[in-house]
Amino acid sequence: MQRGPIMGWLLLLLVSALSVLLMYAMLAPEKF
Repeated sequence: MQRGPIMGWLLLLLVSALSVLLMYAMLAPEKF
């Protein structure tokens, strides 16, 4: 299931961005 390094990097970036957003939502709930 190898599609190339770009797909993996995009997936990793998406997962890290989602985790950062979730942590920010947990730390600052009044912003949402």
